[in-house]
Amino acid sequence: MGRVDTALRALIEQAWVMRYRQPQRLHALGTALSEAAPPHSVAWAWGAFHQALGLRAAGDKAAEAHAAAQAAAAFALHGDAAGQRVCRVLGALPLLPQGRGAEVEALIGDLGDWPNGPAASVLEAHAAQFSLFARAHARSVTGRWDDSLRDRYAALQQARVTGDDGAIAHALADLASAQADLFNADDALTLATEAAQRGEAAGRTAAWLQAAFNRLAALQALERCEEAAEAAERLLPHVDDLHERNRESALILLARARLHGGDAAQAQQLLDRSVQVREVGMRAEWTLAQTELWLQQGHAQALQA
Repeated sequence: MGRVDTALRALIEQAWVMRYRQPQRLHALGTALSEAAPPHSVAWAWGAFHQALGLRAAGDKAAEAHAAAQAAAAFALHGDAAGQRVCRVLGALPLLPQGRGAEVEALIGDLGDWPNGPAASVLEAHAAQFSLFARAHARSVTGRWDDSLRDRYAALQQARVTGDDGAIAHALADLASAQADLFNADDALTLATEAAQRGEAAGRTAAWLQAAFNRLAALQALERCEEAAEAAERLLPHVDDLHERNRESALILLARARLHGGDAAQAQQLLDRSVQVREVGMRAEWTLAQTELWLQQGHAQALQA
């Protein structure tokens, strides 16, 4: 990372930390950073990069692309490898939801020594985590699960270098999700539990919410029904805080937990609500939960309908 004076480094670190807490504030913080830095310096470029992240969170694609291009040009001017790398990552992120993992990995390019050892500084560790997270997801898309897990564990290592609870919670929650997808419930529970604790310490970040629901899923997979019912009770008020695409699965999880906790009426309400918010279409999961509820209630006729 290029030379940046102490005060500006502190602002850059503040921006990275804000990303995990209030991404909607990143544009203003990035603008303040660029205004405080010499024009087109490395610090100015980091300001433009964080403006782009903030604009991405706000859904302003055109303005995001402009800010990212400015950041990339300034980083290239100074030969700042870490800055150029995160700009490539940012430019590749829109391809992930399209299933274009191989293209994303090609755009990110070589990550150097980042996956194999700690970064040289806190700021480089933040940049490494950002890049490894993206490559991990690209490798998941292409079915390279072992490589994806290695990148996720490397991202967690870099997050711990930063010492920031928000960054650590983000890495842990992502890793817990991956382990849950691989049906490694014990590992998912351990990771999600720490992620929830870290996310709570960081101010109930988005990672806290993701981890809390991952923990609930792991408890159910391990048939720890009493703990799952208690966790579901605490999570019920937070369903609307989830992204729309995640509400359906969360409601099905909560319904199963409430059913196993003895509240069939609320379980049915939650299943009905999951249908109302259905976006992804988790019909198999809904059918299993609904069938279990009907069987518990002795409604065999409903299964024959």
